[in-house]
Amino acid sequence: MGLLSGTSADAIDAVAVRIDGRGDLTDLAALAVPLDAEIQDQILTLQSRSIELHELGELDKRLGEFFGNAAIRLLEENGIDRGKVQAIGSHGQTLLHKPNGEFPFTIQLGDPNTIAERTGVTTVADFRSRDISAGGQGAPLVPLFHQAWLGTMSDTAVLNMGGIANITVLAKEGAEPELGFDTGPANTLIDSWARLHLNKEFDEGGNWAEEGTVHAELLETLLEHPYFERLPQKSVDVSEFGLKWLEGHLAAFSEIPPRDVAATIIELSAKSIALAMSRWAHNTKQVVQRGGSKW
Repeated sequence: MGLLSGTSADAIDAVAVRIDGRGDLTDLAALAVPLDAEIQDQILTLQSRSIELHELGELDKRLGEFFGNAAIRLLEENGIDRGKVQAIGSHGQTLLHKPNGEFPFTIQLGDPNTIAERTGVTTVADFRSRDISAGGQGAPLVPLFHQAWLGTMSDTAVLNMGGIANITVLAKEGAEPELGFDTGPANTLIDSWARLHLNKEFDEGGNWAEEGTVHAELLETLLEHPYFERLPQKSVDVSEFGLKWLEGHLAAFSEIPPRDVAATIIELSAKSIALAMSRWAHNTKQVVQRGGSKW
């Protein structure tokens, strides 16, 4: 089983799969359990300010309960025998991701000990910290799965759009991915803007942004973020492309209608993805796109 809460902090995704001796996957069941508004608000707030230690500990435990309950619900609703589950892999909820600097680190919440106790299933977690300790960026990790899952496809890149977008350039079957890195914001920035101005979790269908007009000067300014010029391997924390960053740039312009800002944010995601693809995946002949179901 796999458990994940993405950078948008909107829901816990739970999935059960069977993997045979050849590595082929069979989907058994999947479930999305929305995080309640209080927990989501706490996560998003803690990502943008200093916190008390007791807040961190309580949220870690609370999310562990939430993850464990999501796993149990998936099993019970689909008649899956808990005793046949070999392991749960729990990504957790990213709170802070700082892979560069003298002491690189990453923090994911959702206590795996609580998940293991609630479910009675061996639980594996804290993948990103291990990758950073091994000299990696800790993100994105999904390129390893892309390579195992789609390694027979040659000349292919995989585009994954969650809160942050990332790409994988597949290598020949049996090898490690040729390249995998974060390109920049996907859903995280537009979700935050929609919460601020629409009082909704996201811009459903992109309808609001579609009503707006891209502000060319603002877009040019946003694209000057140094991350876009940084060489792979690289990964980015959602806070680096958060509302504080956006509003800092908006201050340099006369008032721009919120829907025009929304349209510009979407264009920023598209342009930054296209820039990364043209620079680092220009030899690929096809793109497999995953994620971004809210767009």
